[in-house]
Amino acid sequence: MRKSLFIIFILVLFAATNLQVYASPKTDAKAAILVEVNTGKILYAENPTAELYPASTTKIMTAILALEKGSLDQVMTASKEAVYDIGPDGMHVGIKPGESYTLDVLLNAMLVKSANEAANIIAENISPTRKEFIELMNARAKELGCTNTNFKNANGMHDDNHYSSALDLSIIARHALTLPKFREVVSQKYYNMPSAGNPDEKIYLESTNLLLNETSECFTRVTGIKTGYTDPAGFNLVASAVDNSNLELLAVILGAKTREDSFKFGKELLEYGYKNFAVQNIIEANHVVRTVNVLDAEGSPELELVASKEIKALLPLDKSLWNIEKEISVKNPVNAPVKAGDVIGSVIYKADGSEIGRSDLIASRSVSKIIPEVTEQAADIIEITNTDNQTGYSRYVVLFAICLAVIVLLFALIRTLRKRRIRRFRRIYWR
Repeated sequence: MRKSLFIIFILVLFAATNLQVYASPKTDAKAAILVEVNTGKILYAENPTAELYPASTTKIMTAILALEKGSLDQVMTASKEAVYDIGPDGMHVGIKPGESYTLDVLLNAMLVKSANEAANIIAENISPTRKEFIELMNARAKELGCTNTNFKNANGMHDDNHYSSALDLSIIARHALTLPKFREVVSQKYYNMPSAGNPDEKIYLESTNLLLNETSECFTRVTGIKTGYTDPAGFNLVASAVDNSNLELLAVILGAKTREDSFKFGKELLEYGYKNFAVQNIIEANHVVRTVNVLDAEGSPELELVASKEIKALLPLDKSLWNIEKEISVKNPVNAPVKAGDVIGSVIYKADGSEIGRSDLIASRSVSKIIPEVTEQAADIIEITNTDNQTGYSRYVVLFAICLAVIVLLFALIRTLRKRRIRRFRRIYWR
């Protein structure tokens, strides 16, 4: 008994040391979410659809519209309203009414230093009015799939009806990261902004995203993207990172109690993702998925169907948590002949009800169609048929010959009778 318990203890200890599953982080924020950037797969979520104040993370949407509808070299002039309508204690970089900057400069000021007046200037120059720009923001949010978002301004200053959710912000941020210029700007730790009066004079702007300075054993670098704060909102952070395998994760923290907490929770959430998930093979190319019977096959009718390509997906390191289902569709029936590589069906893999990959199912080898053998009985039938055909043909030849002979005899008889009549006529006439 003791020996058995000892063995069980050793097995449990071995399993524990070879499979590390890290506990989900406790963020102590109002909402949080962790997603994979390319697919949007959710790896962790707390209150993901709660409608909360996004503060300056709003500027991610402002940047999207600026890049999609504007030109980086477009010169934009600051209005008095844009400069001063930045909210109580709103972040700014000291732009004065009447000063002009390119969209490129304003994007950097808005995303690196979170300048509220830069967001307003962009909105007024992309659209005829800021109101129309805000309408574009809400329309674009819906196009991207956001369902719990309503913007009332371009910079994120507080408004009771200005809200979003952790899930919606992850959707907006994932789209923003598809824009190369956006990626470039939000990855900067600082930006030297040219002065409006003297382009050679630079204004040093340090990024509000201090997570850019962080290092971790779990990821190689932080790739962006934006902070946000107002008293009602608390401290918000949208952050992304990438590891050695080029896996990029995105974390959203809304409503942290302190600035330090927002960065702490953001980093912990990213590390949790890299510790517990990885891109893994579900199936290799040419792996046998199903065997089918081929009708009229020469030789063995069994044909192995293999995957035409490998399928990979982001999955838990603990395979017991995979919960993968596969749906196989195959032609019915499968008739010979079949060529190696012919598409016979398909397979779809799903995890938790969502598709994570699919592949054609192709024939692993060629299958020829069987040629029926002629039996002795069938051969006799064919021979009799041929003999009957030959006999029938001979009969036709004989009949034709008889008919021809009769015709010849009739002509000869007619000719003879005609000659007799002529001789008789001559005798009578010459008497």
